[in-house]
Amino acid sequence: MPQPIAKRHSPESHFIRTGRITKGLDPQRAKRLGTRFLGRTWHDSAKQMQSEGRQPELPLPTFKQRIRGGRQTASAATEIQRQITLAVNLFGTHLTTEQRAQAIQAISGKFKKTTFSVSSLLHNTLRDPVKSLREMRSEGRDFYNHAKETGRAYRAITDERTAKTNLAKGWEKDPEGATSPIHEAVHSLQQMGLIKIDVPFAYATDRLYGLETGILKPSAEMGKLTLKDFNRKPAPEKDVQGAWQENNWAERVGNGIGQWLFTNIHTPEKRWQYLYHRTMGESHQSALAKIQ
Repeated sequence: MPQPIAKRHSPESHFIRTGRITKGLDPQRAKRLGTRFLGRTWHDSAKQMQSEGRQPELPLPTFKQRIRGGRQTASAATEIQRQITLAVNLFGTHLTTEQRAQAIQAISGKFKKTTFSVSSLLHNTLRDPVKSLREMRSEGRDFYNHAKETGRAYRAITDERTAKTNLAKGWEKDPEGATSPIHEAVHSLQQMGLIKIDVPFAYATDRLYGLETGILKPSAEMGKLTLKDFNRKPAPEKDVQGAWQENNWAERVGNGIGQWLFTNIHTPEKRWQYLYHRTMGESHQSALAKIQ
């Protein structure tokens, strides 16, 4: 009996499935195909969770919004601006009034007015077809696994090269996402050279801000930090000059520092002074000495 002929995939579909680049591959078509595939995966995962009685932490955007993004609401835009202004005022005490105003304006311009979408994730320019395609597939694979597990988008993504930030639809109503602007603003301050170090202090900032505003509650899951944890330093980012790697430990340590400040330093002004000194390169011991 003759064997059935194996189904053949297009070069673009073959690349998305295997990562192999074959003759005839069109990079732009691969991007369009991958974008639609991830949009469907995002939708199907959210609906699967709902059918099981679980609700994704963020709302499911429409198909168009998943692919291209939608407009941030007026209330969300206002909250973004408020948190940016707060971050600049907290960490820009060494700046003049004019310099702070310029920083607020510059950082505000880095927050896109559209919500997170698959297109905003797969941002490669494809100027170097092989490198860009492989980066694009790696980003797509990571998002595929994230969407399958959580049924939602990333709460925020920032392009390390341009510092442009996209926030997910509904971020402001989600406790874990409601502090995203102040977190990303700390990264922008470092990229602009206005503070020296942002890792893990972007996490510490959004955790402390969330605790002080009541958005978040202290968590028993955050274990005690050692002195080594407090003084842990990130390595320089290999691909982006002047940036720091936000390694896996950054979230744990940063969140731990934020909660430690909230529970151990009882004067809010001193908490933020401590974090300011840390972002300017001071050690844990030196920052504590300066707020006494």
